[in-house]
Amino acid sequence: MCRLARGEDGRWLWTSWSEGETDLNSLAHPFDPDCVKDEFARYDSEEPPREDVVAWDAWDNRWDELMAQQTRGAVLLAHQGCGYWDWLVVSGPRRGSVWDDARGVDVPLRQ
Repeated sequence: MCRLARGEDGRWLWTSWSEGETDLNSLAHPFDPDCVKDEFARYDSEEPPREDVVAWDAWDNRWDELMAQQTRGAVLLAHQGCGYWDWLVVSGPRRGSVWDDARGVDVPLRQ
């Protein structure tokens, strides 16, 4: 079971989840899951050869950054299991809505 707790830095966070934590610094940004749509299209076309380990690692890390940008302005609400999450939107015009996150199986965020 997960619980809301204060971290060592005094900020609130959900404990016991290894991934998908809420980025508290991003909560003031309006939630917009389509904000990186064009960047994802570019990202796919810019994959470097795996032999170039440094470039490939940087490219791969960019994926995590783009995924995190999609949930700015939302709080991780629940883990459904197997990499499925629920997000509560706290800023922007969609504030108060709950979004299903099955991006782990290539399903976009959806309300």
